[in-house]
Amino acid sequence: MKTKKIFALIISGTLLQLSAFAQNDIQISNFMFFGQTYNPAFAGYARSINATLLAREQWTGFKQAPSTQLLNFVFPAKNIGNFGLSIINDKLGFEKSINMRVVYAYPFALSDNSFISAGVCAGFINRTLEGSKLVYEDKSISDPNGIYTNTSEFLPTIDMGILYYDQNLTLGASSTHLTKSASKATFYDASRHYYIFGSYKIPLNETVDIVPSLYFKNSKFISQFEVNANLMFGDKLWAGLSYRWKESIVGLFGIKIMKSFKIGYSYDFNIGDVKPYSYGSHEIFISYSPEISKSSIYYKSPRLFN
Repeated sequence: MKTKKIFALIISGTLLQLSAFAQNDIQISNFMFFGQTYNPAFAGYARSINATLLAREQWTGFKQAPSTQLLNFVFPAKNIGNFGLSIINDKLGFEKSINMRVVYAYPFALSDNSFISAGVCAGFINRTLEGSKLVYEDKSISDPNGIYTNTSEFLPTIDMGILYYDQNLTLGASSTHLTKSASKATFYDASRHYYIFGSYKIPLNETVDIVPSLYFKNSKFISQFEVNANLMFGDKLWAGLSYRWKESIVGLFGIKIMKSFKIGYSYDFNIGDVKPYSYGSHEIFISYSPEISKSSIYYKSPRLFN
């Protein structure tokens, strides 16, 4: 009962904060493999059809804990750029949201092995809240910011991003929810977010590389910083560690199980306030990218999942 009460306080506090201000984008531990989620320019370096499905269960051990499912799809169209689709289903307590966006990105060659990709995506967010199930600390006072009935709303969203990449270095910057400024954001209309991503491949020998990466996101109400290092054994296997600032340490592992399939898993070890009450967070994904002939490739890409 004690843990349930503690979790109820965490969720209630989160929801009250969101209702007073705005919603934040999802959190995923395999951010280095899901760049299209926060930067549409990542779709520009795909050289074949690629579909990736992810499921995340956060703070296991709590009832109504955060749960996220994500699908990214990209299709290269020769000479005119790449098209894609991104769908996010997210749940936190009594709040649910579906974010569906279409993606377009185009890569510009700077040299034989270096490119700049520019991307944009547009779609909608459907956010619902079971306000009738919320319990407020002081029931005798009617909070003007409170939500007391079940509500649902559809709102547009637009994201933009740019990406530089070559055989070793990747640098990207992007912004999501450009239709809404942070100062005018509401519970239903997500606050504008800003993202920076960088990674660099360091060859250790002919078959093993180490790839450190940095990931930063910011909205008006919160900033988050993560650092990661993955050890890559060719195209067959990888393992790594991440540190999410003052929140968790993440272990990652992945393997190529067939010619066109890869599967990855990560586990978050909590080190923040939730540590005594949660069993951590689990995340698993599977990626499908069919083999293609060299004649169909119209530009090169060093990326792992393309």
